[in-house]
Amino acid sequence: MSVETTAAERDTPHEPSLADSPTAREAVDRVLAELEATQEPFLQLVTLTDEELVALSDDPEDATPFGEWYSGLTVEQQELAQTAALRTQTANDRFLLTREDEEADAVPLVSPEVLAVLRLKRTGTMTLNATRVMQDDIAWLIHRRAGDVWLRELVTRQGYHSFALLKPETDEAETTLAWAGVRPDAPAADDVRAAVALDEVTDPTKLPFLEQTTAMTTFVRLHPEGSGTEGDILMTHVRNDGSVFVGGRDGARVRYSGISAGDLAEDFRAWRSRW
Repeated sequence: MSVETTAAERDTPHEPSLADSPTAREAVDRVLAELEATQEPFLQLVTLTDEELVALSDDPEDATPFGEWYSGLTVEQQELAQTAALRTQTANDRFLLTREDEEADAVPLVSPEVLAVLRLKRTGTMTLNATRVMQDDIAWLIHRRAGDVWLRELVTRQGYHSFALLKPETDEAETTLAWAGVRPDAPAADDVRAAVALDEVTDPTKLPFLEQTTAMTTFVRLHPEGSGTEGDILMTHVRNDGSVFVGGRDGARVRYSGISAGDLAEDFRAWRSRW
């Protein structure tokens, strides 16, 4: 298991960021060794809040998506939240500033798990970006391919980012669909079969079958370079009775059709096999 060096590290002459530091590379090697040693298909790394992740990242965009609380703050309030987050981590000995001598710059010390996350987010290639809307809740799921392994990031409405490292052979299809509200034995919504013009998808009269939807997840599934296509967007809908249907772009239309949980899982496995 390995993770490649970034172009930024090769081309940037100044002091590396936390994610690009030698310590971060060592942290990745450490968690990769732990992943290989465990009998589990994944290794849970760390959970960070929006403000903690922003404070530790070079660019706030690297920490997105944000939960509702942090994204609703002003810039000044966000900066205050970041400062408070680091203060809390310092009090809990999870963030320290050290100096080799009085004239040296302060160097932040954070846990290997956090450093590994920052590094893997920087070096990894995003393969999946999903948004789930379920009644009054919203959540996100992001997968990144980093070398031979996968980094899974789950983000809650409250702005908690939970990171786990997945082994290359881990089958995440059913886990991903369960997160989207799809039961393993969910049947297809066979009565759903429609093709709607793009300019009509916001018209509820054209989509009466959406009324019974209790969970909707939009999966942006990317493909590797050289695949001939950038990827696809799949909208997964779960109804009150647990049945499932999906929607996807088909030329100038969005086509909706029922699909069982088993067939949907196989579709996800076929997508992931591209990587």
